[in-house]
Amino acid sequence: MYVRCRRGEDTLSAAIDAASFAAYARQTGHRGCMDRGRRSYALALSRLNSALTDPATAVLDQTLASILLLGIFESIVFPGARSPEEWTTHLFGASKLLRLRGLKQFESEFGAHLFSHTISNISASSMQRFVNLPDEVQSLNEMAQAFLNPNDIGNRINPVTERLVRIKARISNYSRDRGVLYEVFDDAAVLEQETAALVKPDDPELGYTIRPQEDTPPWAYRGIAYHYKSPRATKICNTLRMARLFLWEVMSAGASLAIERMQNQTDTKTPRGGFRDSSYFTAAREEARRLADEIATEVLGCLPDFLEPSSPGPRFSPSSRTLIWPLSVIYKNRICPPQAREYARSLADEFVKDLDRLQLVDARKFITDPESSEDW
Repeated sequence: MYVRCRRGEDTLSAAIDAASFAAYARQTGHRGCMDRGRRSYALALSRLNSALTDPATAVLDQTLASILLLGIFESIVFPGARSPEEWTTHLFGASKLLRLRGLKQFESEFGAHLFSHTISNISASSMQRFVNLPDEVQSLNEMAQAFLNPNDIGNRINPVTERLVRIKARISNYSRDRGVLYEVFDDAAVLEQETAALVKPDDPELGYTIRPQEDTPPWAYRGIAYHYKSPRATKICNTLRMARLFLWEVMSAGASLAIERMQNQTDTKTPRGGFRDSSYFTAAREEARRLADEIATEVLGCLPDFLEPSSPGPRFSPSSRTLIWPLSVIYKNRICPPQAREYARSLADEFVKDLDRLQLVDARKFITDPESSEDW
């Protein structure tokens, strides 16, 4: 698609320039590149607006790809509350394009891939804001299942992600109504089991090997280092781990509420019907802590894979920015062990310093603020 573009005259090349210059400037501290990125961004926005006014160009692959790239630029350049707002605005526009593109978008593998990537971003935005997927997006998702490759891991996790969004939207008012954490206990338990079953240790795409001791840096968490086939495999595995960690935290909170109700001799009937004693929920909380420890160790074991191979010291690769989110989640998660939480915080701090030479993000606030909206 990029090769077919008329370089210097199209939306896509300007969007690629914008995201590329911004990413390079942020990692190297080169403000001149950031200025070039901003100029490319303004140019891409202008061309995108023109493309969207023409029905023929609005539905092209490069138009949708440009929208996604501009979202990447904004997540890099606009830290804090503005970044998610700008990103969400572009995603709403992208969802409308998916509807306009219709069934024709599934005639090519790239078109189908763009659809899946856009839906994934919309789901992430919905989870970030504790809201359900828009009705039109849910309808598009249902329509697309017959045309998407069922063997692609991104498509396999899509139904799980959609249900995860629903649970998170349902508990959006948990600070005012703690009872909702108990009400979703069984749904969270079922979804956690299905999420865990998506990746097997011997999965040819997502499985990992354990590095030998001589290839493990001395700072590795518990002396453990994993090796994956690709950064995408690591990202997908960690996304599923974060989903499981969230579900276990919800279940742990729901179990605590159930035990509290039993102590106060209030109704302990479960959402699925029947009654359970306090030993059941005590065991659930213990299992949550055990698996949180296991999941955190698996995430932290990914870190050595993101070192620059020729670096004399611990210098992280650009793709390691995808780890900032899981590291901050581990630090903030109350059922993760203290050792893992402090380690995640220290490494996240190092990642931010290494990857943000323009110092656009207050690393301490990003890592410690429980309601931080700064994203990577």
